[in-house]
Amino acid sequence: MGAAKLQGRRRNFATTWLLLLIAACGCRNKTVQAKDCAWNNCPSYPSVGATDSDGINVHLICHTHDDLGWIVNVDEYFSRLRPEIHQVGVEYIYNTVLIELERDPTKRFSFAETGYLTRWVESHDEHDRNRLAKLIASGQIEIIGGGWVQPDEAASHYVDLIDQYTLGLRKLNESYGECGRPKVAWQIDPFGHSREHANLAAAMGYEALFFARLHYLEHENRLKNKSLEFVWATSDDIRTNQILTGQFYEGKYEPPSGYCFDIQCRDKPVVTAPQLQGYNIGEKVNTLMDFVKGQVKAQRHNNVMVMMGGDFHYSDANLIYTNIDKLIEAANARTNETKVTFHYSTPSCYVKALAAAAPRLPQRSDDTFPHATANHSYWTGYFTSKPVMKGLVRSSSAFLQLVRTLDALALLPNDENADAIEKLERAAALAQHHDAVTGTSKENVTQDYQRRLLQGWEGGQKAILTSVKKISNTPENVTLPQPVICLLSNESICAVTKTEEKVAITIYNSFNHPSKIIARIPFYTNNATLRDRDGNKLDFDLQPTFIPKNQLPSPDAAPYEIQFPVTIPALGYKTYFLRRGDKIGPEAPASTHYSKAAIKSALSTKKTLIFEASTPSPPPQSSGPQASAPSISNGFISLLFDATGHLVSYTNLLNNKTEPFKQEFLFYKSHRKEFFEDQASGAYIFRPDGPAVPVGGNITIEVVKGKYIQEVRQVINPWISQVIRLHANLSYVEFDWIIGPILKEEKNPIGREIITRYTLASIKNNGIFQTDSNGRQLMKRVRNTAPYHEFEVKSEPISANYFPVSSRISIDDASGGPRLTVLTDRSQGGSSLADGEVELMIHRRMYEDDNFGVVEALDEPGTDGRGLVVRGKHLVTLGTANSVQERKLTLKLFHEPVITYSPMTSFAAWKNTGLFEFTGLARDLPDNVHILTLKRLSNNTVLIRLEHFLQNGEDALLSQPTTVDLEKLFTTFDIISVTELTLAGNSKIGETRHLPQSWNRSVRIISQALRERFAVQLRPMEIRTLSLEVNFRPPTS
Repeated sequence: MGAAKLQGRRRNFATTWLLLLIAACGCRNKTVQAKDCAWNNCPSYPSVGATDSDGINVHLICHTHDDLGWIVNVDEYFSRLRPEIHQVGVEYIYNTVLIELERDPTKRFSFAETGYLTRWVESHDEHDRNRLAKLIASGQIEIIGGGWVQPDEAASHYVDLIDQYTLGLRKLNESYGECGRPKVAWQIDPFGHSREHANLAAAMGYEALFFARLHYLEHENRLKNKSLEFVWATSDDIRTNQILTGQFYEGKYEPPSGYCFDIQCRDKPVVTAPQLQGYNIGEKVNTLMDFVKGQVKAQRHNNVMVMMGGDFHYSDANLIYTNIDKLIEAANARTNETKVTFHYSTPSCYVKALAAAAPRLPQRSDDTFPHATANHSYWTGYFTSKPVMKGLVRSSSAFLQLVRTLDALALLPNDENADAIEKLERAAALAQHHDAVTGTSKENVTQDYQRRLLQGWEGGQKAILTSVKKISNTPENVTLPQPVICLLSNESICAVTKTEEKVAITIYNSFNHPSKIIARIPFYTNNATLRDRDGNKLDFDLQPTFIPKNQLPSPDAAPYEIQFPVTIPALGYKTYFLRRGDKIGPEAPASTHYSKAAIKSALSTKKTLIFEASTPSPPPQSSGPQASAPSISNGFISLLFDATGHLVSYTNLLNNKTEPFKQEFLFYKSHRKEFFEDQASGAYIFRPDGPAVPVGGNITIEVVKGKYIQEVRQVINPWISQVIRLHANLSYVEFDWIIGPILKEEKNPIGREIITRYTLASIKNNGIFQTDSNGRQLMKRVRNTAPYHEFEVKSEPISANYFPVSSRISIDDASGGPRLTVLTDRSQGGSSLADGEVELMIHRRMYEDDNFGVVEALDEPGTDGRGLVVRGKHLVTLGTANSVQERKLTLKLFHEPVITYSPMTSFAAWKNTGLFEFTGLARDLPDNVHILTLKRLSNNTVLIRLEHFLQNGEDALLSQPTTVDLEKLFTTFDIISVTELTLAGNSKIGETRHLPQSWNRSVRIISQALRERFAVQLRPMEIRTLSLEVNFRPPTS
């Protein structure tokens, strides 16, 4: 990320290359000597200990921070394709650093992002690749971080975090062995740090985690009490998961002021010859000594880590190293006097020195959100910014799991899907970058991230067909049409059902439990026939679609929607056959829209305003005077609406208990700059001008009761609409909202930040609420409270109470009353600003930049230039707390079934093409177990991650350890042997050599051995990663 931000702010590596590289440098895991790695090749320093000792050891960390997209896209950054915008290129950083290291074996350098390292390796010849490998093996280059990107920690999901680290770390391990397994997690630019990310880092075996950004008031306090470094207890459930963590002294990752020697900097160089103009070596050394001594005063030991790099630094490495060489030589010439020793070093060498000094460090167990750089600069806007991008990232992650699962179950002998899967994996990993999923890049860069994801979807669809043909044992002489995913089905657009008379519909479930849903198919006539795999006719419902024309003005939108209940097997699929019939009667069935006046009139006459679909199942009706008001029900829940068309109450029909329940849309007016230095709301910053304002509009509603779904369709105003939906036999309420294009005045437009607020007035939560950490652990939040500094109630009381919500937010009544939980389909910002309330920000549009480097207002144009339209959903549960239900529902929402459409000539022609129903599991898994990953590694090797998804105490029975027996668990392969790996799958458990005296104990305590041949025990919140040696066997029908 830019300096301005700091001041406020193809397949696997080519197989051929891998073989050549390993042969040339001896980097195969069994031959690399750990003694050659960076952490075993540290510079020699005098022994120092506590801060009252005389000596100071300075570790100069030469590094470069290279964003994989921000102002220009990732390839433009790498190759310097936009020199008029960005004048350096990452390729040249690698080139020049290698030259300088080869000249001087005392020099060190640290590279972080595998996404760029991969680009360099794949675009350079064997000679250059060998040079890089040699420098890594000798310890002159240390790989830090090691993920494909340096990921965001707020808007990211734990599945994505694990995947992007796995992609990067496995490549490094395959290429460089022990020396390619990073010891230090390097999160120097993300805008706040989550407990779950730290937990995953500890589980992957990282020895330490370093970052730059921390709330400015907390940073000040930690300087005073010498606690910039601490031990982070990252899990309440797995107590061994802890990691040494440190924030950089100045809260930035750039060199000290006056010592930035990169060609992008303006600091003066070091001049050592007295006869030359600008002679300054004495001054430069003295000032640097003062800086180092000041840093020691803020620490509990005498080892100092000094950053000597920044954004895209070292495109002329000689320039920087020459100046540092002069400083080291001059400073060390005075060591006897100053007792300060300078050396080129690496982060892991610093960690070793810190461990040897053995200071007593404080602990923390929470996270660092929200981040702030000034009293009006709270970085909570990016929790929601660019919601379409966030939604695409989440759905792409789930789609990747499906594609890899089917590929693993198929075990194609020639690995035909490898290229397509790698492309999707790279795109999904790239999207985790801290300027991608956050929505904090320029619009053209966001579009590049989206383009790469959608290209991944194209290949993924082809991979699904290839896998299914193998699983189904489709005859080789049979050619199946390519199935299509209608990516615009949420706008009721599907070209296949529009143009084809006969369509095979296959619904896939990537979750390891059966999925019961009401399938909804965009359809273009009012007559159809639906059959199952045996040719039996199936009941379905045909309903008019809800597509507000001002928001989604497409001529391709289907006028109807076919709805039918399905149960999709675990890790499997089921196929149905749809045939279009001739039109019957009018083109659209009659339905009624109701204005506010019409609703009031109906209520006064006790007239029911309900559109009934033909022959629906009669819903249960509540009794009393409210029966005539607009309402919907599904046998579990009844919802009542008032004269204004708003939701007013929720009734649990199982106990006949009614609670006042309200949902409404509001917006915050975005603060604008009054002077250049004034803080505006923008892509990063949420700064509202006062409390939220209700959204105005003449609301109209339509009530539709079908056989399987009942819903109220609300049009709030021309740019906000919503469907409140109840599915048959499901105990949650779905809020399907459409926001945009947000109103933009022709002159002096007002920035608007849209929220939806849910209110259950009976809940007295005393300011306490819960949000998830990257989709896993729940974090306790307390309104108007900051644990490490004074809460700024007078400056930004709203944005300072906002937290990232990756998948859910909850409030509980303090006296044991009801609980309200909202599940999200993408990352959003949320809070509980008053008791009984939960609010989530779902869209943002403003017209000024917030001065953190993007230099572009968050004003997304959308597809037609009028502004971005986003459609998303929340699932809401009310009543007694049920963590098992919430967590399982959260996983089901992530693994939402994928529907594909294939043109067909006839049912008879399809009948002999293969399996129409399939499950990858031979038996049910325990209710508390999630197959997080199933990925083919080779013709006879599959990687699996098993997760116990409950925390301790969430359920008396299911929050206990559980055992999964892998024997004969899968339907397409037999397991021959099992090997346990670290979380990232880049080494065997117990194989990695750890630094001495490490704070991270997680991967040293070996998981309980397999109790029987293939029985795996899981503790609450534990993830175990296994390599399975397997033999393929075709599934039976």
